[in-house]
Amino acid sequence: MSENDTVRFSYGGFERFLSVLKDRFGSAGDSILFAMSRDFGRYDTKKMLESGVFKEMEGDEKKIFEALLEGVEELGWGEHSLDVFDLIKGEIWVSIENSGLAGFCVDQGSPQCFFMKGSLSGILKEVTEQDFFPEKVECDQEHSKCRILLKRP
Repeated sequence: MSENDTVRFSYGGFERFLSVLKDRFGSAGDSILFAMSRDFGRYDTKKMLESGVFKEMEGDEKKIFEALLEGVEELGWGEHSLDVFDLIKGEIWVSIENSGLAGFCVDQGSPQCFFMKGSLSGILKEVTEQDFFPEKVECDQEHSKCRILLKRP
């Protein structure tokens, strides 16, 4: 198996995987999920940045982050868009639509929500070289849409 081979989960399989981790480790499972997905976001982003794919965007953190959000869509995690990117205030708002995971974020303590928040936090860390952590999640399960606020501590 090479590094470029993929492993895919159905939403149901992914949900069971994350739920088992949380059930097995209790509240510590939330921290594990967040840290694991944050590291995943950082690792993937670092590899992309090192590859030179965003060379023409160098110095424009907002454009790089938007391009990386498009890559997240390719993973099947829904349509991501950037609503606010304010590095001075330390606030980033990301909207996610048509994601099978969005319905789970109505309960902000769900394993799926911790996974989504962690991956966005990791991507931002690599792009901005600053820590951003989820502050607020607004979800509309009926329309499969979420907005996540990430803030600098």
